[in-house]
Amino acid sequence: MNSDSEDQQKASEVTRTCLACGKEFIGDAQFCPTDGSPLTPLNIDPLIGSFFAERYQIISVLGRGGMSSVYKAKHTLMDRMVAIKILVASDVPSLKRFQLEAKLVSSLKHHNIVTVYDFGVSFKGQPYLVMDFLEGSNLMEEIRKVKRLELMRATWIFCQACDALNYAHKRELIHRDLKPSNFMLVTEEAEDVVKLVDFGIAKHLTMSVAESGQLTHTGQILGSPLYMSPEQCMGNRLDARSDIYSLGCVMYETLTGKPPLLGTNTLDTLQRHIHETPRAFVSVDPELISIPEQIEKIVLKCLQREPDDRYQTMLELWTDIELFRNTLRPAKNATQTDIPAMAQQVTTTTSLRAQTPSLVPLPQRFSWIPLIAAVSVAVALSLMAFFFWPKPAPEPVNTTAVWKRLNEAGEKEFNQGHYGAAQKSFKEACEIAEGYDVQDPRLATSLNNLGNVYFKQDFYPEAERSIKKALAIRTDIFGQNGLPIADSMNDLAMVYFAENKTDQAEPLLNKALKIRKTSAGVNSLEYADSLKALAAIYNKTGRVDQAMKLLQTTLAIRKKQLGPDSPDVAETENSLAMDYQMKGELKQARILYKDAQAISTRSLNADHPLVADSLVGLASIDFLQNNFADSERLFLQALRIREKALGEKNLRTGEILSCLAVLKQAQGLSADAAPLFKRALEIKEVALGPNSPEVARSMKMYAQVLRKLGNVDEASKMENRAKEIETSKT
Repeated sequence: MNSDSEDQQKASEVTRTCLACGKEFIGDAQFCPTDGSPLTPLNIDPLIGSFFAERYQIISVLGRGGMSSVYKAKHTLMDRMVAIKILVASDVPSLKRFQLEAKLVSSLKHHNIVTVYDFGVSFKGQPYLVMDFLEGSNLMEEIRKVKRLELMRATWIFCQACDALNYAHKRELIHRDLKPSNFMLVTEEAEDVVKLVDFGIAKHLTMSVAESGQLTHTGQILGSPLYMSPEQCMGNRLDARSDIYSLGCVMYETLTGKPPLLGTNTLDTLQRHIHETPRAFVSVDPELISIPEQIEKIVLKCLQREPDDRYQTMLELWTDIELFRNTLRPAKNATQTDIPAMAQQVTTTTSLRAQTPSLVPLPQRFSWIPLIAAVSVAVALSLMAFFFWPKPAPEPVNTTAVWKRLNEAGEKEFNQGHYGAAQKSFKEACEIAEGYDVQDPRLATSLNNLGNVYFKQDFYPEAERSIKKALAIRTDIFGQNGLPIADSMNDLAMVYFAENKTDQAEPLLNKALKIRKTSAGVNSLEYADSLKALAAIYNKTGRVDQAMKLLQTTLAIRKKQLGPDSPDVAETENSLAMDYQMKGELKQARILYKDAQAISTRSLNADHPLVADSLVGLASIDFLQNNFADSERLFLQALRIREKALGEKNLRTGEILSCLAVLKQAQGLSADAAPLFKRALEIKEVALGPNSPEVARSMKMYAQVLRKLGNVDEASKMENRAKEIETSKT
């Protein structure tokens, strides 16, 4: 059977995917042979097997995005495989961006840039462009596969990317969306050949502001937050040095296995790009001490916050990388085939820069997206921990009515978001249960419930102590593999997560997941709870795509077991929306936040903290889209809910105060922003401790406003104190 007929046969068979591991299978299998999870049939695309624009036969789907889908197809007249990108969005700005991509990329003729052959509109009115069909993998897939690329291979990829981008920059075109998944790797003569793809948000430097504004009217964030330059995060005018920063992010992740700056969500990530500097390689992983200092300096120079402190051209960057590569290999007579075409532009030999410029002080001008330290650690936690409740063990016959009444009352208050009342009931239930036998499961149940209430109120040491006691009791009663053990393990892991003890949280979650998979099955709510918690760990450690797969599986299980109107479904949608927001897919994030808000309001009440979580997400999207009035209204609504449910001094209440302060600052209302920053800072100092890095970040933001108001002395004190905290942590 030839390859064409094999493709067509596969297209006609049922394809199922495992949402846990992400693998796809063709055939009638119902469960994943890798991990036993149920397989989900993929929707059959009506274009598969059909003819498109008369001369292309659609073979299979290569990828989908919010605006377009990419298909493998065969040009029937030329007997050639191509990739067809078809626009699925119907708004005018999306069409204009699509047309611009076709126009710009078709003008680029470079070995390391994907070739566009054709652009048109089908008889059904679908705009499309036809490109090279590239057989290989992308850089992100390679990073996931090997964690860190070998140095010689990685630097060869970097050199080719520099060469391609230098070619584009000379034609006054900047990419604006450099990320590992846009580096296609095709094997030629046993070597990686880079093909840069997805110029969908590329911009010609001669484009007018009006033209640029027309292309961004939909409000979609331009770029991927993990790889955006500080000036891109702030909405400032960009030049080639923004691509140099983004390429630096890609190089950092390729060599270390982790993105250079990762916040708890989209907003926090952008904030970090604006105000922070990536860590040295060895602080990411001690094993990285083997990476030569020269290449680390090159990468970190690309990642300077100020454009003037970076490499000024791709040619400069390529030169230093190529000189470094020469230290890794035996000397030989170079020919033009040994190095990219850019080498022909080098007229003098530049020495490797021995010193990265010292970091510049925090800029004094306003950054219009210092993106809300508010939606940081505490907000992420509120999206992770809802309803991690153990299933109460069977009650002994002699259970007192008082204990039962208190425990049930505590659960009812918790579900309604009345955490103070729930804490009181569970404390009283614990006092009663302490009078029972030492191995009575009722004490463990009340202790675990009490720990979860502490967790929701950000009282992490108290939560850890309470859940650890419950875990010890349950281990004595049920042994090492009992299902109640997994409940306490799961909850304790989330506390560790909140305390930034990720190295302790992840193995505990994996153990709980294994117990729940064996005892309850892969379709159980308990299994879904562990997947949800593990997704939180993946998010925090930069494995966003893997986290999304776990959340999608969690959402499917909870919808099936609890129905579409369950608060657990809303909680999962909030978490999944945050991941879409992190990836810059704001339209999908907004849909999920709105659905979660509607579910929470119907099933709980409009003043439940879960509703506030959705409102914060929606408000942050409006902020990114410059809809300041709507953003303020939603933040104030969320603030009122959290103050009522959690109190005026709670950390999550303080986070919204920071949100509002940044919002006022973005509108030039520094006098209104200052008292909000001050209140938020006071809350963080109490909740996190005076030496927390989050406190230092809040001090910097407050100091910026104070300077604008002319209070230079107080601002200097704040900045010095923030510097002391950061130095001590380093």
